[in-house]
Amino acid sequence: MKNEKNLPTEKNNESDESFNRRNVDSIKRLIVLAALVMFVLPMMVSLYLMMRLNSIERRMDDLINTLGKTQVTYDRSLTTEWDEIQMALESEFDGYASSNIDKTRVEDSQILANSYSSEEQADAGEETEASTEETESVLNGKKVYLTFDDGPSSHTEELLDVLREKNVKATFFVVHNPDESLWKEYKRIVEDGHTLGMHSYTHVYSEIYASKEAFIKDVSDLHAFLYEQTGIDCRYYRFPGGSSNTVSDVDVQELMEYLYKEDIRYYDWNALSGDALTANMAPDELNETVLNYIRDNEGDSMVLMHDLETSETTIEALGDLIDILRAEGYEICPIDDYTTPVQHVSYTPDYEE
Repeated sequence: MKNEKNLPTEKNNESDESFNRRNVDSIKRLIVLAALVMFVLPMMVSLYLMMRLNSIERRMDDLINTLGKTQVTYDRSLTTEWDEIQMALESEFDGYASSNIDKTRVEDSQILANSYSSEEQADAGEETEASTEETESVLNGKKVYLTFDDGPSSHTEELLDVLREKNVKATFFVVHNPDESLWKEYKRIVEDGHTLGMHSYTHVYSEIYASKEAFIKDVSDLHAFLYEQTGIDCRYYRFPGGSSNTVSDVDVQELMEYLYKEDIRYYDWNALSGDALTANMAPDELNETVLNYIRDNEGDSMVLMHDLETSETTIEALGDLIDILRAEGYEICPIDDYTTPVQHVSYTPDYEE
């Protein structure tokens, strides 16, 4: 009888022990979960932020090389770099002078819409009605020049296909690509009626701008290579990083002097797509970026785009961009000998008094 009386107490003890074990297990799980939240999650976030920071820094470097803006300085920190990008983009095209690289003195303060002298304007008034209308179209900013740098690439065929489908001629400022399988693209650019321009042989800034002699060799090597591939005596040039680049060890005027004497015209840009800076930009975003520059320009627009391995978005956006430009009344043209160059830094040759 005594044992029977103690039985409920023993069962209660076993129940209490089971309950305590469950509580201990729950506490252990909470501790493990808390450890994951306190240690593992911050580590994952830190790794992600480091990867993003590295990606942003690479994009910043691309921007500096592309824009070549003399006043662009930046602090490589996550909290300030996007502000610096915005400042650089806003300031890059404010007040850049446009000029003709001909046999006359060039005024740095001229903008494209006012780049005609009074004598030229008087002469224009005596021309035919057709030529007058063409001049007015230029002055009203109705011409857009689509230019593509850094090709050829594995996407050049697709890019040329879009332009052919839309019956548009563009300008390609090319480099020497060592991949011989892409050399046929130089010839197709010419055969399709596009303008072939020189960008650089190596596209290695430290080599191109090491000295005037190095610059001349780079230009000469590319000129000879393009002549060999296409039979074209190329006379159009775009400085890597633009004429306003800050990486050249040589006064850019000396480099311009060489181009001037060789009868080679150089062209910068006054509209930017941003396709080299942000490879994953949406097509609509790319087009809106380009259109904002074009609509704000008082004169013609020289649009900087790229023919790179990462140019999928550019190709996706191009057809719609062409349609929008035509719908808004713009004439899309390739660079030719009658194109007024857009130049960030003007060349002023020395004259004997």
